[in-house]
Amino acid sequence: MSIFKMIHRFAGDLREEGLPLSPDELVQCYRALQLVDWDVEEVYYTTLYATLVKDHLYDQIFNKVYTRHFRGMMPEKLAFLASGEDPDRAAVLALGDAGGSGAGAENSDAEGLEESEKVHAGAETPEKRPMQARTRWLPRELLDKHFVSLTSEELSALEQLLPVVAKRLVSRMIKKRTKQLTGTINYRRTFRQSLSTGGIPLDLFTCRRVREKPVIFALCDVSTSVWEFSYFSLALVHSLERFFRRVRSFAFVDELDEITGLLRREKPYALRGTVLHHARVVQEGRTNYGNSLKSFWDRYGKDLSPQSYLLIFGDARNNWHVGEEEILAKISGKVKRTYWFNPEDKKSWNTGDSIIYKYEKNCHRTYACPNLSELEQALSSL
Repeated sequence: MSIFKMIHRFAGDLREEGLPLSPDELVQCYRALQLVDWDVEEVYYTTLYATLVKDHLYDQIFNKVYTRHFRGMMPEKLAFLASGEDPDRAAVLALGDAGGSGAGAENSDAEGLEESEKVHAGAETPEKRPMQARTRWLPRELLDKHFVSLTSEELSALEQLLPVVAKRLVSRMIKKRTKQLTGTINYRRTFRQSLSTGGIPLDLFTCRRVREKPVIFALCDVSTSVWEFSYFSLALVHSLERFFRRVRSFAFVDELDEITGLLRREKPYALRGTVLHHARVVQEGRTNYGNSLKSFWDRYGKDLSPQSYLLIFGDARNNWHVGEEEILAKISGKVKRTYWFNPEDKKSWNTGDSIIYKYEKNCHRTYACPNLSELEQALSSL
């Protein structure tokens, strides 16, 4: 397969996985490739990364697709392509020299790819490509799908959308905070200033609100039934860390342990399989909200304050254990707000061993978050 065709497929898979990539950025990539040695993988990787990735949130997507396309073929394959013997090298350099953006660049890309297809008629067909590369998910359809009904393939695709969702959530929070900090007009200062212009208020002064950043305590049920939901919740809460003075995260099944340090060491998008291994969250193995709340109160209750927010992520299914709802009442009495995010539809609340009705009276608000879209909307209201 030619380098020209490889880069086109590489760019196509990046877009398919959720990384925004414009034709102009692809042309910049071609131009940069004229200036470097392709037979040195570190240089080749850096060139692609620097020209195609504009936000570190997409690092995982880029590395995953890069590994799929180029890892393992270095340096022998690229050395051959860099030698100039490959007929499509000229096409790459020509496209880089041509420059341009928008529809023109797209047309050039399409023509080059079509020519590359003709030269390499025996190259792999779409049917031979990996299933993940061929699958095209509709983001809205995937975001609205219930957590419990996600297949392993859909879950993997949804994980790749997490950086995009996190970035969108951050944008919502920025707009919200900017609006909240905009105060009313300071009439006294405005009128005083207007005396220098004959009473005409040319300059308007406002009373800006000063909002203190709260401390977040996030309690996440990581039992098997809701772990995927809590995993996405931890990742999104972590992405909002800049809006809070501090974020402390805790995981529990029937015992509770702080995982704030683990979140700092590990990427939030790679938490699965690490929390249960490194945190002490299991005693008997059956979810026990009562015991977990009691453990949190006994060990961390002294750290709570009126500047704190408590976020609880879980379905409140307590396996018929004692609920200890009075402990939640004590916790809520010490913090400014308590929010509960439940991954079940509301019609499933208070059925079977669910005791959300015992807890929600001590919460300022409860949310039904059966999918990633509704979880994003709930978190944006904080």
